[in-house]
Amino acid sequence: MKRTTLLLLILIVLPSCNDSKKPDISSIPKVKYLTYVDYKANAESKNETKNTIEGFNFSPPPHWQNQDASGMRLLSYVITEKEKIANFTLIKLVGRSGSILENVNRWRGQLELKPLTNTLLSKAINVMPSQVGDFQFIDIQRIQKRGEETDRILAAILHKDGSTYFFKLMGPHNLVGNEKANFVEFLEKITTASTQDKP
Repeated sequence: MKRTTLLLLILIVLPSCNDSKKPDISSIPKVKYLTYVDYKANAESKNETKNTIEGFNFSPPPHWQNQDASGMRLLSYVITEKEKIANFTLIKLVGRSGSILENVNRWRGQLELKPLTNTLLSKAINVMPSQVGDFQFIDIQRIQKRGEETDRILAAILHKDGSTYFFKLMGPHNLVGNEKANFVEFLEKITTASTQDKP
């Protein structure tokens, strides 16, 4: 009887131990993006521009408009063009927060795209060296049909000091595409106090 009870306890405990080792991306918050209507309604409010957060120094383009970063967001900017708006967010989570593939497929799901395999991911991801570490950069977009403009995502993942930083720009396809060079330059210009002091 005791052996049977012990065996049952082992069978119950072991799966839960294994599950705790698996990366879980369900803890990554769903960000509520600012719409153009909401932006116009609050256009007169002035948000303080933050250039140093969590030991990082940022140099956003002048036309990226700072917004209050709420919840788990460290940074929030909006970019507007006529009646279009794109949202930039920076989120920090402790730990690895899932694999690169899981996070990319999570973003692809937001654009109603099919998930990638590891083989296809290796062709889509670009490793981008910077002063603060290597970014895993990806441009996620759908094929545009005539007269249609869907959303597009530029995203970069940085693992640093036991935390994961998610940099993401999402909005109308053409607007985000026009900001791609600025997004890349923004990442390249990020420094820390230690990297900034180097000659």
